[in-house]
Amino acid sequence: MNLCLCFGYFPETIEEDIISNTKCYLQNSANVLQKKFIEGIACYFKSFTIINAPFVGYYPLKYRSIYVPKTYFQHKEGNATIDVRSYSFNTLPYLTHKERKYKCKREVSRWLYKHQNENDENVVIVYSMHMNFILACAELKKKYRFKLITIIPDLPKYFNTSGKWYSILHQKINNLMKKDYVDELNCIDGFVYLTEYMNREICKEERPYVVIEGMVSYKSAEESHIHKHEKFILYTGTMARKYGVMNLVEAFTIMKHNKDYKLCLCGYGDCISEIQHLSREYNIDYKGEISNKEVLDLQKKAALLINPRVNEGEYVKFSFPSKVMEYFVSGTPVLMHKLDGIPLEYYDYCFTFNGTKLTEIAQQIDEVLDIKESERLFLAEKANRFILDEKNSKIQCKKLVELIKIILNKHENSVNHI
Repeated sequence: MNLCLCFGYFPETIEEDIISNTKCYLQNSANVLQKKFIEGIACYFKSFTIINAPFVGYYPLKYRSIYVPKTYFQHKEGNATIDVRSYSFNTLPYLTHKERKYKCKREVSRWLYKHQNENDENVVIVYSMHMNFILACAELKKKYRFKLITIIPDLPKYFNTSGKWYSILHQKINNLMKKDYVDELNCIDGFVYLTEYMNREICKEERPYVVIEGMVSYKSAEESHIHKHEKFILYTGTMARKYGVMNLVEAFTIMKHNKDYKLCLCGYGDCISEIQHLSREYNIDYKGEISNKEVLDLQKKAALLINPRVNEGEYVKFSFPSKVMEYFVSGTPVLMHKLDGIPLEYYDYCFTFNGTKLTEIAQQIDEVLDIKESERLFLAEKANRFILDEKNSKIQCKKLVELIKIILNKHENSVNHI
């Protein structure tokens, strides 16, 4: 069997260039998850190809350069040899989608032509529901025989919901991305979802799928987690009001004790000016948009990690916050609301809010910080082991491998969900 991944991650050869050219909304979460998929897939295949177009924003509003350079190379991941073909493209609104679709189709077509014969099964795995990848593969399905699997981290109708940051032209392009995907879905043979609810929304027909809410590196178990916790509370992620960030900030300002703790926040979004204003009066440290390595280091040092997102809005059912995995594996205690998109098993390893009012949030933070540190860290260590042992890239990607087997050997009585 031959395997090709159509991804949008940041190859190490151009990653620094992408980070330095990104003005805002660096696609850190998507980049990290794709790298974990690559790492996990490499545990089960001796070789595969990645056809790549890094997920970056439009020039000039969100990206400084008018184009992203190409980079072609081979590298080893475990015992697997990976052929990476990350093609160049412009970042101009609308034109970038035309070029990325054309080049994706060209590269995948070359790969299929090279591997097409009666004895080989070809499988293409696409990350996300971006039109460029899906349309390119849908057109190639008319010419070549291959199986297509799509990893869906977000539903199309929830792409780029922060419309106030876009010009009229950008918003129109985003609206095109939210159109009905019915025709394109017909060519997809299997799905990987982050939550169970996604299948009910995306696929109205019976088609094989798996739920992989996220993963951490299986290599993380080899790292040391001994660290000293400092007196600060931390939130890392998008600084958006809809994610409850201002609830956290405002609740922090009315905490009745534990006033020697600082609130640290990292990320970019629509709450920045309000946060910066409050930081002049309260012990709040807004660090801006920092590298993923810096984020992970802060998570290990914090006394408490908070996810302030509340269980409101339809989108919550279709989302598994990537920070939950990061938080749990850090070895730092976690406090969060119960969300429909997070499996119940996760709540055995964290503290949860009992209400959404500012006074209730403030009281709950105080109560958790008042718990004996050894008890908090005991729960945090259990969370760390749960993620490393049950949600690492090797274990999670085994579900994807089983999905491929079902699709390649599909019978009428095949089990649809594994």
